Amino acid sequence: MNKYCNLYGENKIKDEYQKINNGFELVQGDVENVLNSESGREVAETQREVNEVNRQLRYANTKHYGEYNPITVYHTNNIVSYFGSSYMLKENTDGTILESQGYAPPEYPQEENDRWKLVGKKGDKGDTGAVPNIQIGTVTTLQPGNTATVSRHSGSPDTEPIFDFGIPKGIDGTGAGDMTKSVYDTDNSGIVDDAERLGGQLPGYYAKANDLSVLNATVINRVPFKTTNNIAYYVRTDGSDLNDGSANDSAHAFLTISKAINAIPQIVNHDVLVSIAPGTYNEDITVSGHSGQGGIRIIGANSLADSVNYIITGKILVKGHNCANSFLLQGIKTTYATNGGFSIRFISGSNLFIVQYCTVAPVSYVTGSYGIWAYAFSGNILNCNVSNINYAIGAANNNILSGDNGGSGNNIVLTASNAGIIGKRGTQPTGDIAEQTNNGGAIRA
Repeated sequence: MNKYCNLYGENKIKDEYQKINNGFELVQGDVENVLNSESGREVAETQREVNEVNRQLRYANTKHYGEYNPITVYHTNNIVSYFGSSYMLKENTDGTILESQGYAPPEYPQEENDRWKLVGKKGDKGDTGAVPNIQIGTVTTLQPGNTATVSRHSGSPDTEPIFDFGIPKGIDGTGAGDMTKSVYDTDNSGIVDDAERLGGQLPGYYAKANDLSVLNATVINRVPFKTTNNIAYYVRTDGSDLNDGSANDSAHAFLTISKAINAIPQIVNHDVLVSIAPGTYNEDITVSGHSGQGGIRIIGANSLADSVNYIITGKILVKGHNCANSFLLQGIKTTYATNGGFSIRFISGSNLFIVQYCTVAPVSYVTGSYGIWAYAFSGNILNCNVSNINYAIGAANNNILSGDNGGSGNNIVLTASNAGIIGKRGTQPTGDIAEQTNNGGAIRA
């Protein structure tokens, strides 16, 4: 106590109250300092534990999740592929773990957006490899019943490999072998009767040489069976369907969107772009039966506001789309609406569709009309406007995300049927009835 009060041995306590009081204050100060120091240590330890949890979460999250899927919930440091490049999800501005769903990475060469950053860009196309000049070496006839063989000739170079073949002969027939001229060459032409017939007809039945120009025109304009490289087709209202669609000018661009789509091979192993110029296109659009490792994009405007300048007066149908990458429809306006008809419809796809910056807007309300609908084909409808439609947005036997959409004058806005699920994000179009479900359908916030 004397450490704090500074008392002298012969003084009475009643005479040293002030020193004693001062001593108590010093004791209290030391106690508070000890408590504050312990509290600070506990706060620092708690923060260290939080930082360690965040570090471990980032470490666990740092892995590749394959092709970007708008339905998947991603977290900070998750990596996805998007149109050939790899992107990593960022963190929140306060350094905490970010959770994201339905917000796509940018398309290279853009390297980042609010949530994603580029970590690996798509590689440049490699040089065309050399085509070997294959040579045939020895051909050996084997006994009947043996297995055919093929082997590379020892020492032959990769540029001109030589292959040796062993081919078994056929087993001898068991018939009498009676084939007389009088029976099988009754016209004494030196050719077995009917051998000169093609499909049951003599050569004169078929086209003459001067008819081949029509055939050649068909062959020249045929569509390849599968893609061999990325493709970009351009469509303009001053183009021509006699053009090749290879450039965005009137001398090269197609006149109709249908011509560009019909020029796409059925097997799509690369990126296929159909770029539409502003204007009005009086046609129905059907994209059907494509498959492969690539994807198809049909793009008009780059914003919802500008989509009104890219008008298709007919209906849009995408069906049987089984490409590995998502199907994208962007920046167009359709004015098509009829009783029982669909403005934009997706049917039976094995991967995802994305509709963004699109407008569905007939001049006035149409009873029995359907706006953007999907059946057995999951995907996203984002930043679109749907107006004056009986059934604005719908899903059946699939999952769709309806995010940040607008529009007005509808009757039923969202319809989920036949076990279809609609997930909502942000704003939705307005109408008399906000949601409708039937046959096991569900609508979720």
